[in-house]
Amino acid sequence: MKTLPWRDIARVAWSILAALLLFYVIMAAKSTLTPFIIGLFAAYLLMPIVNRLSRRMPRVAAILLVYGVGLIILIGLIIFVIPLFLSQLQRLIGVLTDFPKIQATGLKWLEEYRRIVPESAQPAVEEAIREWLATASKDAGKLVEFALKELELAAGFLESLVGYLILPLWLFYLLKDQRRALASLNRILSFHIRDDFWNIWAIIDRAFMAYLRGQVTLAVLLGAGIGIGLTIIDALPAFKIDYILLLILWAALCKMIPMVGGVAGAVPAVLVGFSSGGIATALVIIALFLVIDLLENHFLAPRIIGEKVGVHPAILIVSMLMLGRAFGLPGVIFAAPATAIARDVYLYVHRRLKGMSPEQTVISISNWAEHTAHDYAAQV
Repeated sequence: MKTLPWRDIARVAWSILAALLLFYVIMAAKSTLTPFIIGLFAAYLLMPIVNRLSRRMPRVAAILLVYGVGLIILIGLIIFVIPLFLSQLQRLIGVLTDFPKIQATGLKWLEEYRRIVPESAQPAVEEAIREWLATASKDAGKLVEFALKELELAAGFLESLVGYLILPLWLFYLLKDQRRALASLNRILSFHIRDDFWNIWAIIDRAFMAYLRGQVTLAVLLGAGIGIGLTIIDALPAFKIDYILLLILWAALCKMIPMVGGVAGAVPAVLVGFSSGGIATALVIIALFLVIDLLENHFLAPRIIGEKVGVHPAILIVSMLMLGRAFGLPGVIFAAPATAIARDVYLYVHRRLKGMSPEQTVISISNWAEHTAHDYAAQV
């Protein structure tokens, strides 16, 4: 029986020890790593833009151009968007703490409810509302706990202030030396595992990149569409909508959540429209969100996210529940790419163990994923 040379054993043991030491250092300093995690996500999103621009100009110039465009966008947000956002937020807080007005609004809704809903159906509706309120009250403690965690994160912002200050410089070097870093990593890898490592890297990158960039693009486009629609509705004499910017931002953020994001984004807009403009405004807003949802599912999502992340809706719902339970909101948001990655990595390892070459395996998985994703991309 052939034994491993002691040098190979020592090299494996040293690699494991170094990985454990690195993991310990990361866990010990995790509270200060938030800026760099944000930087990694930013680099991941910006890298294709920089790579494409660097074909026409020096890489440093491409990075500086991206920085310049980002700075212009940031200045525009500070001048035009943030003051409006703070103004609407301040008014909303004032309304939420104006209890006499809340009571008057509640009575108005009650009158509309009794006028629209048949008297025979009211007991069933009221029972459903009571059950929903009971469930919501059980979750109130979780919401308070989440808010407290967010406050702790805000308090820890000062601890990471230095990291945020140096983030642009760190991101610059990430974008500038990407190819050098990948070449260094390639030299470190043993040639026995090099092909398999980069193939699995490509599987993860394909699913995660397609989903992340696609969701960000969808959120921007759909947020713009919802904003234009709400603005047009508000401009019509018969309708009135308040807090439009807050509703746009909320709807765009909710679009990052698969399956239920559209409904979660529409509910506040419908309630605000009903409160400020009555039942007609609420119905028009519902129609707007239905049109936006149809455009997303049948036109935008298949073309923007593409056919690289294809998970059947039934499997996705189970994955969302499981990952949401384990990791909270991030688990829900990234359930689709995580499920696709787990599926493709499992298939890759299984087929490699059957004796297929790395090239044959990755080609077969790519063909299979593209074939199955074509049927489900619009439903995810």
